[in-house]
Amino acid sequence: MNLLIVSLKKQTLSILLSFCFIVSFSQPFKNFTISNGLAGNDIKCIFKDSNGLMWIATGTGLCTYDGNQFNFIGEDKGLKHNQVWKITEDDEKNIWFSLNGNGVAKYDGRKFTYFTEKNGLINNSVRSLFYSKKHKCIIFGTEDGLSIFNGVKFKSFKLKINNPTKKFQVNFISEYKDKIVFGVNHYNIYELNINQINIDKSQIKKIVFYDTKNYSGFIDGDNLYGHTISNDFGVYNLKTNQKFTFGNSPVIWDYTIDNKKQIYATCWDVNYPRGALLCFTNGKLINLTDKLQLPTSLFWCLYFDNITNQLWVGSVDKGVFVIDLSNKINYLKNDIFKTRKPEINSLFIDKNNNVWLSGKNFIGKIVEKKIIKIDAEIIKSKILSIIKNRFDNKTIVFRDFLKKNKDFICHTIKIDSSSNAWAITNFGLMKFDKNFKLLSFQIFDYSGGVIDFINSKEILLCQNYNYDYIINLEKLNDYKNLIYKDRPAKLSAKRTFKYQNALWIASSSNGLLLYENGVLKSMRDMGFLRDKNMKDVFVDSKENIVSGTVNGEVYFSKWKNNHLSHVKILSADKDIIGNSIFFIKQYKNYYFIGTNKGLNIIKDFKLFKFIDETENLEQTIYTDAQIDYKNKQLLISTSNGLISVDLKKVLSEEKVNSQLKVTEIKVNNKPIKKTSILELKHYENNIEISFNSNNIYNASKNRYRYKIIGLNNKWSSYSNQNQIKLLGLNNGNYQILIEGKNIGTNESIKSIKLKFKVLPPFWKTSWFIIFVIFTVSLLVYFYIRNKIKSIKQKADLEKRIAETKLQALQSQMNPHFVFNAMNSIQNFVIDNKTDEALWYMGEFSKLMRQTLNYSSKSVIQLEEELDYLKRYIELENLRRKNKVDYSVSIAKEIDLYDIQIPPMLIQPLIENVFVHAFDNNSKGCKLIISFSLTETKLICEIEDNGKGYEPVNNSSKGLNLVRERLNISDSESKNILHIQKIENGTLVRIEIPLR
Repeated sequence: MNLLIVSLKKQTLSILLSFCFIVSFSQPFKNFTISNGLAGNDIKCIFKDSNGLMWIATGTGLCTYDGNQFNFIGEDKGLKHNQVWKITEDDEKNIWFSLNGNGVAKYDGRKFTYFTEKNGLINNSVRSLFYSKKHKCIIFGTEDGLSIFNGVKFKSFKLKINNPTKKFQVNFISEYKDKIVFGVNHYNIYELNINQINIDKSQIKKIVFYDTKNYSGFIDGDNLYGHTISNDFGVYNLKTNQKFTFGNSPVIWDYTIDNKKQIYATCWDVNYPRGALLCFTNGKLINLTDKLQLPTSLFWCLYFDNITNQLWVGSVDKGVFVIDLSNKINYLKNDIFKTRKPEINSLFIDKNNNVWLSGKNFIGKIVEKKIIKIDAEIIKSKILSIIKNRFDNKTIVFRDFLKKNKDFICHTIKIDSSSNAWAITNFGLMKFDKNFKLLSFQIFDYSGGVIDFINSKEILLCQNYNYDYIINLEKLNDYKNLIYKDRPAKLSAKRTFKYQNALWIASSSNGLLLYENGVLKSMRDMGFLRDKNMKDVFVDSKENIVSGTVNGEVYFSKWKNNHLSHVKILSADKDIIGNSIFFIKQYKNYYFIGTNKGLNIIKDFKLFKFIDETENLEQTIYTDAQIDYKNKQLLISTSNGLISVDLKKVLSEEKVNSQLKVTEIKVNNKPIKKTSILELKHYENNIEISFNSNNIYNASKNRYRYKIIGLNNKWSSYSNQNQIKLLGLNNGNYQILIEGKNIGTNESIKSIKLKFKVLPPFWKTSWFIIFVIFTVSLLVYFYIRNKIKSIKQKADLEKRIAETKLQALQSQMNPHFVFNAMNSIQNFVIDNKTDEALWYMGEFSKLMRQTLNYSSKSVIQLEEELDYLKRYIELENLRRKNKVDYSVSIAKEIDLYDIQIPPMLIQPLIENVFVHAFDNNSKGCKLIISFSLTETKLICEIEDNGKGYEPVNNSSKGLNLVRERLNISDSESKNILHIQKIENGTLVRIEIPLR
């Protein structure tokens, strides 16, 4: 039997960290370069601080990495020099940097502080840094001396030595049994005793008395790892003072150690293009450069992150390599199958825990850390041997097909209770014993598909796109069609699962089916599950029928009394990540669901973890999967090889994130200083809060949510957004709670609180409201008081107007005038002047009627006033012997019907003329009344040629009444009544405001 057996070597297992039964696994790695945001591809130093932030020093600048992006640290952030060689951190979380030839810098999170020879540093060219937690001081190794700094002062050492450079160049500093140990280039190893009470009393002494190169060094236990003067990898026992060498190597620049106590070293000969990434374990020195297929061999620095189990390697020319040493995800080494990407289609774990796997051009199994494999050519020869005595037409055609067809493809492999392997292939159905002896073979056309055992005597063969058969296990040529609805079935089954005496079938065209007691039942036709494109099915530990669709739905169902009921349905891209199911498996209380996006781990019907390329799980087509319960492994076959997932590791608790922190706060789009409680003005109500949790492992899987107490008090949905934007906030007190989780590790990220207050505008403050209430009350008070006063004044004015009207009426109808009028009428009657008496009586009655009528009005037309005056003058002239000649002059621009004046305003002035200007002896009496117009006033002038103005006349009751009435009409005007004596009489001028 031509079998290819590949055995495993122990040293290969330990170095490449492969899982227990696989020959050899390649370690996945990531590569960061300037194309990813690095400042440069030549890496000088890598360091992770206590906040989870990675610092990477390159030849062209310093940058940080928080898991999402690289951020350049330059002059704009306070760093004056871009050549950083070493980085460390003290207990107060200050980050220290050695600046090539420019001393050192300390960064406290806000600003950089610099120390040089002027401050007491022995030399500005610092090659190494070390912080001693025990002695609370930082030690600087320079190109010509050593300095200690306790935060207050420096203590320095410089010795004369006989090395090639004649300089006391300190290249590495470490601790050994609470003591400081350092190495000098091309010379000895020294011990530093620090006196904490008086740093000036600190001393150094030699502890290793043979020459080394010591460009770097590393101490673990009693062993000091270094580079010998003869270019060997050397180990010095500090307890016994013994030296051991383990082969030649290029110059070693840095060391680190992983969680399994394996030592890693980076090498590079500056003057020669050679280097390596070395691993020292179990007394063996292994070059990992080729084994990991790294694209360069020139390496400078190292950092092992014991939290994420990642080895960070800085190269001279290709940036940073991040190598996963966790062994959660492992890949079968491809050279076992002599192909770059072995296609594996089916897996099966038998009762002896042997892993059977089959695919393109092979069938094999893994037994006790050995892989036994039979390839296509051997399978062909075995088939030809078993059918050599068959001469029917079908066999003759098949022989010709077999000779022409180079590729053998095994679609499904199953193991029966007798440990025999059954395989459905593109050649047909075959049966092997445990040693790969071909026991039987049957030709089937289009024979790709799945097989499963119905019972101890029958096997079900479901072909792709062709008829399905029930085959006799003893006689493979004895088979019959699978019948559904009285017709041969074409199920195109993708997966089957036998439970008790039934066989559940996941079909890509007919949905979920059950074959029980010789009857095929369709859940789709029965109306229980409408989806017809099923990918996988199995029965879990709780007797749930778990089925997954190509479209990404997962059903948890119960089958009872010929009825299928759904317990839970997981939806694509909602409950699980991905929209197409490849496989579903169960381990304890966890369900492993492989999708087109990666591996979902479900617990209690909720996403527990999600694993994808971030954790080095290749995103590809998963063809099959099996749980290896003995070794606690999930095995996944793919078109690119075999993947092993360590169940213990992926289900364990992981802590990869730093605590959440607020990185920036913007108010009205302007960054502000962060404080514990933020007080903002009312117009500063557009707030943007950025936050982050440093995570160099899988930051893309961080999910955050927040709750704003004082706004809606409800948690937002989890998302990968690390910003909160609050626009147009009302004034008030707010508190934001932010928390997170990582869907790749199931880690809860500790929440943070941020309090802020949006102050109200001044018009909403209590003092302003009180002031407004007081002011309004005061204004209302004064308004009411003034209103009352105004009402009183108006009443007084109206009362006075009424009084003046009454007085005007009285002045027109005074007894003297009435008596004179009646006397005149009497005289006319006595003298038999009946006509004159009647006319006089008529005119007098009209005058009285006008007086009574006008007294009820506030204004009358100027034409009415003139008519009244003329009637009054005519009556006065009729009863007098010396008549007064009068004339009325009116300016052209005056409209007698438009201009209105107070009634009977001018009559008292005319009456004064008849009473005081003329007497019975006056001759040639004349009265001239004229009206003119200004913009705002009507001017009335009354001129007579009488006796002239006497002061007493100015104080007459009539004049005072006229003056008062004018003042009521125009309270602001003064001197609106003018009386003056002229050469031949008196001139009275009154100014009447226009209405």
